[in-house]
Amino acid sequence: MKRTVLENSIDTLKILYMVVAGLALACGLQRFVFNESGQFEIEWISLETLFFIIFVTTVIRFVHGAMRHFDRSYSENPDSVKWRISQPLLDFLGLGLEAFIFFILAFSLDNHWRFIHYYLWLLIVDCIWLSVISLPDMKHFWSGNSKWWTVANLLVLVPTGGLIIFFRIRGIEIYPSYLLWVFIAGVAIHTIMDYPLNWEFYFGKSFIPPWSSRTK
Repeated sequence: MKRTVLENSIDTLKILYMVVAGLALACGLQRFVFNESGQFEIEWISLETLFFIIFVTTVIRFVHGAMRHFDRSYSENPDSVKWRISQPLLDFLGLGLEAFIFFILAFSLDNHWRFIHYYLWLLIVDCIWLSVISLPDMKHFWSGNSKWWTVANLLVLVPTGGLIIFFRIRGIEIYPSYLLWVFIAGVAIHTIMDYPLNWEFYFGKSFIPPWSSRTK
């Protein structure tokens, strides 16, 4: 396969992904800044604002990571691709499903518990996708960025998801309010971890410059 053909095909997938993610952001923004009557209204100090920030930062990080994955896997290092027909198909299905969940999150901003449930599904899909695309070479998974993304996902999934499962087993239908803050704290740690741990993947340079360059 010629590199130009590959790049054109991947550019199409990237455009589709960005369009869906962009529309999800637009829907979320519209629902956040306008009330049911169409009036401009924002409650700056509220859980709604906090969840909107979570939504926007999540979409931005996921889109940035997806675009870098496409560039690094197909354009910047075309010789490293094993030319399996499943490679672009898995990327399209996995990332496409994540973009679809962005839309669901946008329409769940006014329902915190529903937002949390779909956010957990987003992280589950991401973990599955990262595992599947790493199957041909699991050594790359443990030494690459997929490991840190999965660890960060689990920091949200395990405490929040574990408590939800526990409450479901106990037959508790109304979750305690502290579960909201367990989720928010997990997402905050997830967000803070993402860029420093994957800085080189995102920007091509180490987050902490070499000692020699700092002392000059």
